[in-house]
Amino acid sequence: MNKNRKLDVFVIMLFIVEILIVKHFYQTEDLFHFRSLFWGFHELVTLIFLGISYILLHEDIGYYDVFLILFPFIGISLLLLERIFQKWKLSNAVIDELLSSDEQEEKKEQKFVPEEFEIMSYYDLLSSDNIDEKKKFLFSFQTKEIDLKIKILKKALLDKNIDVIHYAATELNKIETELQNKISELEKKDDKEELYRTYKTYINSGLLYDSILEFYLRKAAELLGSLDKNTIDKGKELLCLYKLGNEIVEYEDILKKRIKKKEEKKDIQDYCYFLYQENRFEDLLKILKKYKSKNIEIPYCFKQYVKE
Repeated sequence: MNKNRKLDVFVIMLFIVEILIVKHFYQTEDLFHFRSLFWGFHELVTLIFLGISYILLHEDIGYYDVFLILFPFIGISLLLLERIFQKWKLSNAVIDELLSSDEQEEKKEQKFVPEEFEIMSYYDLLSSDNIDEKKKFLFSFQTKEIDLKIKILKKALLDKNIDVIHYAATELNKIETELQNKISELEKKDDKEELYRTYKTYINSGLLYDSILEFYLRKAAELLGSLDKNTIDKGKELLCLYKLGNEIVEYEDILKKRIKKKEEKKDIQDYCYFLYQENRFEDLLKILKKYKSKNIEIPYCFKQYVKE
């Protein structure tokens, strides 16, 4: 639980305690005497709350500290309403911005959202009715990026033309066979670093699913542990494996530790992108504000909330 949410919990707790205190002393005259037990209890719980807020959570509640001290129940009620309104306002503002983004805004946000416009142009070509053009494209298409080639071939598998489907299936089978053969050869040679890289290529190819994907992720993680830490950034590689395996909790945990240790821009940017994908906009804004000196790429719809 982050500090902001912890503060919300303590605000609610103080609100409940204040209700109980007022209810207990309601029928007495203690409410109107500043030296009464009512005011003593009120000041005690208020000071405890302020101590937790400022010292432990490092959260500034602004001028509400004065309201809390001078106005029992009313002060905490105003603070609770303000925090509820703040969250509602932020959520609605973000949603409105996301829904109303025009073409210019989307261009400014391109660096933050996965860029697959090149793939989209290939998909458009494969979606056309011109069979000859599709065949010509597939037969001539060459790229060193195996995962990109596999995406294109998978799209071709959905085609209506039997020749296109047959070619795509044959090529996919050929790629997978080559990767499996290479893994077998490297396992015999005991070339750990090259074997690890091949595992990653296979995992990232899009050819593996479910239990088979988990199997190779596990093998890659085990092999990573035996590699020389002087020749490879194990933390970075483990981060990559967690991302490929969609291990969200572990991925975030390692990323936060790396940021806390070094505060490298790449890690901060990756964490911002992760929060963006998870729709954790409030946490994203906090990170952007905290590391604004790092010149992190900001989604256009958030720029007005991050002070320069």
